[in-house]
Formats: sequence, C-alpha cells, structure tokens
Amino acid sequence: MKVIFIYGPPGVGKLAVATALARLTGYKLYHNHLAIEAVLPIFDYGTKEFNRLINRYRLEMLDAAAASSLPGMVATFVYAKGADDGYLKILTKTVEKHGSKVFFVRLYCSSDELKKRLISKSRMRFSKIRSASTLARLEKKYDLHSTVDGYESFSIDNTSVPPNKAARMIKEHYKL
Repeated sequence: MKVIFIYGPPGVGKLAVATALARLTGYKLYHNHLAIEAVLPIFDYGTKEFNRLINRYRLEMLDAAAASSLPGMVATFVYAKGADDGYLKILTKTVEKHGSKVFFVRLYCSSDELKKRLISKSRMRFSKIRSASTLARLEKKYDLHSTVDGYESFSIDNTSVPPNKAARMIKEHYKL
C-alpha cells in the first residue's frame, strides 16, 4: 500500500488537495482532523492526553490500513519540525512493517495567500485554526514550513495551483 502523507501549515490546502487526490486515485482519505474531532470534546487541544490519543488513533488507523489490501491512502498533517520528528519515525515504521511505503508531500504558499485561506468558510467544518494571529503564535513556537528531515518530500507551491492540478502533480510525481 502507498500512503501519501500531505503536510504543511494550517490553511495551506492540505484537505482540498488530499480530497482531489483521493478522488483521482481511488485511495482512501484519512485527514488530520478526524482524530482531532474525536478527542477534542473530552480533552483540550494540546494537552498530554489529547496528543497521546490523537497520535494513537492515527497510528492505529495507518497500521490497519497498511495491513489491509487497500492500494493506497491519503493522510494530512500539520508538521512541526523537531517536535514531530519522532512521531513520523514511528509512523513510517508502522507502515513499512507491512511492506507499505510513505510518500511525503509538502504544500506551501505565500504568506498573504495563507492568511486569506485561514478565513475560508470551508475551515469552519472542523476545529481548524481560522485566524492569522493564532497561526503567528504557532509559528513563533514551531517551524511549520520546513520539509521533513530524513525523507524525500515532493514540495508544491500551491499559491496559485488549484487542488485538482496539485493532485495530478502528486499522482504523476509518485506514479500513483
């Protein structure tokens, strides 16, 4: 199985691109906020239990999917360089123990475009960051714009690239 792991800062368009890629490839989609929304009603964002549970749910889902006969899966994630490196090592080992492979895709866009996207109505559907000031606080604490160390990443500047085109670029790059 192929796991396409799309990452980037909040608001960059990960879910839009992942949805288009899932439609294009027939792969299943498991986006970041599915785990978050399951835990958030009980544990506050960022608490020890919140982080433990969302990581456990994500890893369990990826483990089960990698062990299945699915051809592929698309997942999304906000990657914080340094803070998330250990989690990504566990994630790749979890997937690879079944003979599956993780393919990393980094999305990025201009700062002005990112600020516009944060206030998009589509972000209201889930508990997503919707303000430039919240994003700025996160950016002071974490590096949300770098590539993942130790793994090849296909990077796409999607400032003016629509989700369907970005999905086609990913499909062609990784020969999905």
